[in-house]
Amino acid sequence: MPHGEMKLDYSSEAKSDLWKIGAYIVEQGGYSSSAKSVVNAIQDDADRLLDHPYLGIDIKFRIPVKTDYQMLVSGGYHIFYRVEGHNIIIVRILHGSQDWMSILFG
Repeated sequence: MPHGEMKLDYSSEAKSDLWKIGAYIVEQGGYSSSAKSVVNAIQDDADRLLDHPYLGIDIKFRIPVKTDYQMLVSGGYHIFYRVEGHNIIIVRILHGSQDWMSILFG
């Protein structure tokens, strides 16, 4: 890997979140093509982090919990991630209406 090149990884929870997002859209009467479009848009936004890893909001300044998570908004969803050296780890992908504080930090 050339110096400065970032790598994007999804946690198992984030992969599950993407699957659940697609499944929910279909369950609510959406087409599978609509679900795929939403999931692809989220992944495209996450891919932007490869060029701009600190594009998201550093949430430690907004919450009373010590964390290294960043948050990137993608449509109605929040992509939670952290940067570790040349790796960007997508931790969770949650809908904006979800109680992400409880989900992420119990």
